[in-house]
Amino acid sequence: MDIIRCDDTSSIISKWHSDKGPKQDNAIKLGSSLRVKTGQVAVFLYKKDNDTYQDIIEGPFDQILETKNIPIISNIIGLAYHGGSPFQAEVYFINTLKLIQVRFGVPFFDVYDNTYKEFSVPVAVRGTINLHVKDVNEFIQIFGLRDLSIEDFQKMILSKVTRYVKYTITNIPETGNLSPLKLETKISDVSDILEIILKEKLSTEFGVEVTSLDVDGIEVDKKSDDYNELIKVGKKLTLSSILHKVRIKKANDTIEVVKSVTDIAMEILEKLKQLVK
Repeated sequence: MDIIRCDDTSSIISKWHSDKGPKQDNAIKLGSSLRVKTGQVAVFLYKKDNDTYQDIIEGPFDQILETKNIPIISNIIGLAYHGGSPFQAEVYFINTLKLIQVRFGVPFFDVYDNTYKEFSVPVAVRGTINLHVKDVNEFIQIFGLRDLSIEDFQKMILSKVTRYVKYTITNIPETGNLSPLKLETKISDVSDILEIILKEKLSTEFGVEVTSLDVDGIEVDKKSDDYNELIKVGKKLTLSSILHKVRIKKANDTIEVVKSVTDIAMEILEKLKQLVK
């Protein structure tokens, strides 16, 4: 009797392989044991009437495969099969419980000041993002059914996270009227902005849910030429001076210069959407 189960904790998607050898991987017999743990789903991929179907069984589940307890089995086997005859189906396990952690570190990149646009300072960002598979059907539509390790998935996520972190940080001075030199004092706000943006983008592109995002550090390169030039000309970009100069420039002290975290995030998202079009 085959025991169809997955104990692999290093993969998000893992194809079941029979102990009897590769030739038996797709030969499923009634009477086999199907064990799906909590936080897993088993996906049966099969063909019927020249069409391909997939059916999902959510864990926890631990039963013998019989037509009476799993309706999809009767759909798969049809009239051509009998009690001991195998039916052809691939079985994949998807890990929905595993919390996937991605550490990101974006090396120095130039961020321009919104008030003094001729000056830019190198900024580096590091942090952690936690996520997991949100919707199995959506996840399958994006990635298909194939072996996918957590390590490979982390690399895919990291590439996108790096891109969106850089884009967001370079836009915060303009959308939030905040000097890039003061980003390191606003780590909590920056984390919130990035979480809003990455929740939407990673959900759409990868079918995952971001459960948390924390920026551990924002570093400004104080050895850069522009940083030192700003100091030389007496343009000390403290948050209070920037807000004061921006208000004077706009000639209206009643204007709220520093926008809310949500407003900043939504404005940056709109810019991203325009780039995609």
